[in-house]
Amino acid sequence: MRMNRRPGLAVLICRMFKRWVACGTALASLAGGSLGNANQSHVGAASANVNLDGLRWIGTWATAPQPSLPGNRQIFRNQSLRLIVHTSVGGTKVRIKISNTFGDQTLVFGSAQIARRAAGPDIDPTSDRSLTFRGQASTRVAARSMVLSDPVSLDVPPLADLAISLFLPDRTKATTSHILALQTNYVSPESGDSTAAVNFPVAKTIVSWPFLTGVDVAASHRGISIVAFGSSLTDGDGSTKNTNRRWPVIFRREL
Repeated sequence: MRMNRRPGLAVLICRMFKRWVACGTALASLAGGSLGNANQSHVGAASANVNLDGLRWIGTWATAPQPSLPGNRQIFRNQSLRLIVHTSVGGTKVRIKISNTFGDQTLVFGSAQIARRAAGPDIDPTSDRSLTFRGQASTRVAARSMVLSDPVSLDVPPLADLAISLFLPDRTKATTSHILALQTNYVSPESGDSTAAVNFPVAKTIVSWPFLTGVDVAASHRGISIVAFGSSLTDGDGSTKNTNRRWPVIFRREL
């Protein structure tokens, strides 16, 4: 008896979005991106694409910067944020992007850390790394601009959670964010720098990604990238929070 085998999810998505995926692949080859979309566009930096080890930078996670909603702007003061992101590809070095795209004032970040997430807001202490910006622990991000951190060595697994912690010493309005995160993120009390805390002190949770717009990894030249273009459905709208069930993530798992 001959059995009809249903095509896999990756095949179905490729058929549905054939033109978008083809276009996205071309852009990814130029930009060093990874699986993403217009709303959650995992795009790496075009500049400094090759590092000293002969590897190349590739985007493992990114999201499109958005202006805050009127009347719903978050404000932080002497607090740390612990933001959870889900990788698409792995690498041996990592760097982050912080955006002030929609800000009208300079942002001040007192420190930043990155680590592999253990559970909830807590991290694996053996993976905790301090991030610097041009060799300095703190950085200032001018209005309408962004900054890229210095690279740091860290084994980043594919399809894993990273925790990026940012300390905001001054009163700071989250003018640049990504609203549809579908991910629980964490805010500390107004008690100073908690970015290096293994067990993060949580004053409240949020479901957006303030300021953080990208994570790049140093990966092999054989690594490839696909950028998916789409509506809020591509961004995960309608999927369950904290499950990483956006269709680009499912597509990546099927590859």
